[in-house]
Amino acid sequence: MKNLELDTHRILVKREIERWVENGSNPKIWVRNKKDESKTWRKVDFEDVTWSIDCYQIVDDKYAELRKLKRDKPETKIEYYSEGLGGWFETISPDWDLNTKFRVKREFNEPVFKVCNKGTDKEFVVKFTSPNKGDIVFALPESGYKAGYIYNGSLDDECLEDVAYNSERGFFDKQPIFCRDKEDVGVGSIEFYDAINDRTFTECGRRGGTDYDIYVAYPHPNDDFIVDMYRQLKD
Repeated sequence: MKNLELDTHRILVKREIERWVENGSNPKIWVRNKKDESKTWRKVDFEDVTWSIDCYQIVDDKYAELRKLKRDKPETKIEYYSEGLGGWFETISPDWDLNTKFRVKREFNEPVFKVCNKGTDKEFVVKFTSPNKGDIVFALPESGYKAGYIYNGSLDDECLEDVAYNSERGFFDKQPIFCRDKEDVGVGSIEFYDAINDRTFTECGRRGGTDYDIYVAYPHPNDDFIVDMYRQLKD
């Protein structure tokens, strides 16, 4: 068993030295003692590495952080991007080829909201429940979309930026909502939800508005007056 461990270590060391040589930028090496419960990595020069069997060694290239994470948490799932198939796929043993895109596999325990073309007339918001497909939940007319359309793009599309989401209420930032206080039976107003502060936006379109007792999703986000109100919102 000890010989197998030693042979495995030698193979891993050989691979790291090859990565270091092929990198061309004289990168440093991340080192962590296998028995260190704090899992603290330190970065050292190549000539200072002892290559001890008691330590992990990882070349400091663009995938060093992902590789360190995989060492610290072996259960972490990694995906690679296939140009030929046009999508992300899970890999059990990533080769960490620098010409391939890798990322931590996203687990959708709750939806992820993204905004595309933020701050322009073509702005729209997507609700992702998988990495490569989403539902349009709000859109300005110039975007070419409407709420209810399908977005056949990737969660990593360059135009996309994160949108805050309150999982307890189930509302995304700037979502049109109907809201009222408990005592105001039959009386309420249509506002936009401020997911950063768990309130509504003000009438002037600024954050930190009113805190109501009851919030309900407004069912017609494509209404013209909703679109006009949305344009007035400010971050």
